[in-house]
Amino acid sequence: MNDEIVIRPMDKHDDILKTAQLIYETAEEFSWALFGKKEIALRKIKALIQLDNNSFSRNNILIACDKDRIYGILVGYKKNSINTKEQNKDFNKAMSLFARLRCGLVMSFVDRIMNLNNIEGYYIQSLCVDSASRGKRIGYRLLEYCFKVNKEQGVNNVYLDLESTNKIALNLYKKVGFELFKESKMKTAGISIYRMRKKLMQVT
Repeated sequence: MNDEIVIRPMDKHDDILKTAQLIYETAEEFSWALFGKKEIALRKIKALIQLDNNSFSRNNILIACDKDRIYGILVGYKKNSINTKEQNKDFNKAMSLFARLRCGLVMSFVDRIMNLNNIEGYYIQSLCVDSASRGKRIGYRLLEYCFKVNKEQGVNNVYLDLESTNKIALNLYKKVGFELFKESKMKTAGISIYRMRKKLMQVT
């Protein structure tokens, strides 16, 4: 199977439901807080994937797939490529007013912890491999493809955030060259969020 898997940008013909499921599973508790229970959340994520101007858009998704199915996804974007006004329009199309209010409250809290204002480069929002396909270097290949494309485009840094308790993900990111950039403590939850950075090019 592994030799047949390719890494490429998502397009409109790919499996939207599977992609939405993987996005949801990346951080299930956060997805629930942001979008609601799974069945409802998947509908909202699917709608956002099909729109063009939000961080969940298929324009920002890399997939690991063969001709039959998707095995993993990476959602990420250049920090300055997301226009807040246009993203809000997409959320208006994908969600009811109540859902947007709920989402806005969650994001205002998250933004205090994981604010992107002080970074320049590419931000990885989600990385997830299907549970049946883990241990086959799919996550590694998605990251390597991401690094290659961004380096070719002149991007100097790639960032991501993760909980300090997620040791499996932390080990993977360290192996591919990420280093701790910043630590934020969520006192109410009793956890720390690590912002990791990988330097693609040394700036002189």
